Amino acid sequence: MIMVNQMPSHFSLTTNGQRLSPNAPFATSATISKSVSAEKQAKRFFVSGLVQGVGFRYFAQDAAERLRLAGYVRNLRDGRVEAYAIGTEEHLLRFLAALKKGPRGAMVHGVLEESAALDSHYEAEFSITHDL
Repeated sequence: MIMVNQMPSHFSLTTNGQRLSPNAPFATSATISKSVSAEKQAKRFFVSGLVQGVGFRYFAQDAAERLRLAGYVRNLRDGRVEAYAIGTEEHLLRFLAALKKGPRGAMVHGVLEESAALDSHYEAEFSITHDL
């Protein structure tokens, strides 16, 4: 263990109770473990049911922003809503759960989930885009 003691006019370093001289060589190393589940990934969700005209896109945007996801949501001509989201596996699962529930007034019949490629155009924020 390395400790730093601050005195009024100088600093002293100790390691395992031994004082280090100011010019002593000092080496440190650290290992940072990053689990696969913490890496960003992208998913595309297609939500079917009564999901247009009920505030579903605003609901999805709010849920995504609370989970710090990036991407977009939009209405499709066939009556479904499409959401493209970038985030961690855990946050994407929580987003899926929110989409399955939907806002008050919506009736979600199903959510189709697909893996998607990371698209750098949508990494900055989660937005509502124009209908397709």
